[in-house]
Amino acid sequence: MSRSPASKELINELRLIYDKHDVNRTGKIDIRQLYQIMFDVGYAPTEGEVHEFMAEADEDDNSYIGFDAFIKMLAPKLNEMFSEENLGKAFAVFDRRKEGYFNAHDLVLVMTSMGQAISEADSMMLMADISGDYENRVYLQAFLDYLLSDTADSMHRL
Repeated sequence: MSRSPASKELINELRLIYDKHDVNRTGKIDIRQLYQIMFDVGYAPTEGEVHEFMAEADEDDNSYIGFDAFIKMLAPKLNEMFSEENLGKAFAVFDRRKEGYFNAHDLVLVMTSMGQAISEADSMMLMADISGDYENRVYLQAFLDYLLSDTADSMHRL
């Protein structure tokens, strides 16, 4: 059930994001573009981390990295982000009352507190999408299945 961050589908998704930021169409990105891509995929690195990643991936020391080096550098971070342990921690944020589930109201409150306003109606639709029914509760396993499924667009879920 676990999704491999190096899957063909994910590499294709990352290619689209990478190409969007490779505005000069050189096949390489600079540190500013690297930061934006990492932010776009849900990884919010510090400035120091971005410099560290760039230094690690910049094989010819020219301040640019190609797509293959980018994937090689980013794959371990995605493995960490999408680990069941980290997703369990994300679930705990929504399960504010520690009842083993969260509901649409919890989703609205948490998303709003994170600066992502969501309507009650939209939260209900997302809840149904995650849980597969209209029970108005999302349990941990449904949350994990949704985020780790091969068909979910996990790059935009958290």
